[in-house]
Amino acid sequence: MTGERAHWLTAALDRHKSPQAPTGPSSSIQPGDIRRLDPMDFEAAPSRLALITDVDAVTGCASVTLLSPETENGSNLDRFVGTDLTGLPYDLIALSDVSGPAWFVQLHHRVASLDVTLDELPAAGVALRDDKDARWTWKEDELDQLIQLTSECRLQLIDGEAITIADPAALDLDVVDVIDHLRASQAFTRLLEQEKVLLPAEGLQQLDVPTVHPAHDSIQALRFTAYRHKEQLLPASHPSDTGSPLRTFDDDPLQRALASLTGRLADSTRCIRVASLAFLWSPVQDDDPHVRELLISGRRHQILIAPLDAPEDICA
Repeated sequence: MTGERAHWLTAALDRHKSPQAPTGPSSSIQPGDIRRLDPMDFEAAPSRLALITDVDAVTGCASVTLLSPETENGSNLDRFVGTDLTGLPYDLIALSDVSGPAWFVQLHHRVASLDVTLDELPAAGVALRDDKDARWTWKEDELDQLIQLTSECRLQLIDGEAITIADPAALDLDVVDVIDHLRASQAFTRLLEQEKVLLPAEGLQQLDVPTVHPAHDSIQALRFTAYRHKEQLLPASHPSDTGSPLRTFDDDPLQRALASLTGRLADSTRCIRVASLAFLWSPVQDDDPHVRELLISGRRHQILIAPLDAPEDICA
């Protein structure tokens, strides 16, 4: 028996290597959690149990390691997770070489939590002999299942950061006061200059104040910047399917903007950041107060709220 990974196993795993979620500030989804990992689209793949090994609240993703109750298939690369550690009625093995990133909205129902790291757990079996070992085919199948569950997150992390859209409600003077309006309009102007945000045209169309209004100058600055960065404007549209409600606003312009935006994105792009004001979002009993789930035409998207009025502006 040897602790070294067989060359044929290394080659197969490298072909499907997944980027790990970058390190960052944690949310209430914590390393050590054992949670149900769901596919981004319903019934696209069977749900599985996964161990959270790292979290990043900024990107809204977690690094996960696949778990299995088929302990007889464990190898020296896997780790044994006994019932004495989890309180569950069955033992598990953690497939330490079958791991990848998943969006927060995919992780539900904490079923247990580990107070030890993978490295502190005992090996779950003996080394695989070669590619004729029955456990090798099983490990390939497990890897394929994880790829199905995490493909959207993995591809978007490879392509780059989440797209950021400005919340039109943050510019609506019927909804926000002048101080919050100034904060939002100045932030949107800066982000437009840096080409870091898409501004819904509907948000600009609702801005009409007299010259003496205290928000007039900031509105003009935003309009001028939007004119110079027309490629950052999201045209106004009224899609028929605006998805599941994100908040309690009547005729929410953000809902329409998101529906219009998702219709233009690649299928693998499932995480969108919304630059907004925190008080525009009602508290939810969820794993992270800045994460929402949006369903449009049966496709699930993760919405990350980037609060402009928080001490740390994560759109900076």
